[in-house]
Amino acid sequence: TEQIQRVWSDLESRRQWVLPTFIGLSTVLVIFIAVNSYLDYRNTQTEIIEDAIVVTSNSNELIDLLPTLIEISTNTFYSKYDVSNASANLQQIESSLIEYRANLESRNDLDNKSTVIDNLNNVFLLVNELDLVITYRILISEVLIYGELPVDEDQINIDELTIELSGIIAQSKVNFSNLPEIEEFNNHKNLVEVALVTAEDLHGRYLAALRNNEYDVAKSIVSAINLNKSTEIKAFENALEDFNNKSLNAYNNFEDLP
Repeated sequence: TEQIQRVWSDLESRRQWVLPTFIGLSTVLVIFIAVNSYLDYRNTQTEIIEDAIVVTSNSNELIDLLPTLIEISTNTFYSKYDVSNASANLQQIESSLIEYRANLESRNDLDNKSTVIDNLNNVFLLVNELDLVITYRILISEVLIYGELPVDEDQINIDELTIELSGIIAQSKVNFSNLPEIEEFNNHKNLVEVALVTAEDLHGRYLAALRNNEYDVAKSIVSAINLNKSTEIKAFENALEDFNNKSLNAYNNFEDLP
């Protein structure tokens, strides 16, 4: 009995210090985990904000290029090489905006995040539309493109001319079918469709006149072919001007990304 009492007394004394010790250690562990979690959160937020500063600065600098890219995209003075470079710049802007948007989801330092997102979406929209216009310009640059059409007997090779004109129509139809849909260019696109039908008819008449040695008639038809093309070009330039005005207005309403 005495031995049992000693064992029981020993267990009781251990219980008196083991339980408080266990509770104390558990409390310390919880506090340690909480402090570490908080510090990790603070460090993560600091890294996010530091990344945001770099990404934001880069994005705003690239967005500042948009007026120049609008001018290049909508002015026929600039060559296909210039337009291709503008397209590469647009891809840089888009990549930077995508990075900014991904970073934005993790940021907690913005009170007006919904407004920032709306502004960002508007920038994305303009960049995408400019990219479509560049695609449109590149495609249309190979629609109904003529060299000098001969009207003198000594300059004419009917077979070669037939192949050349057939190639022009074929290439033009392929490019027309791939033209993107852009609101400001709808009228021009409809005109191109009509111009292709007109050009194909005029080509046939032109070749027939040459075969019949009707060179005065052929000369008149060449004038009609050129007028058909110049009418299309004028409509294209009007569409570019409309898009230019709309794009600059949109750009002027942008806010700097925070």
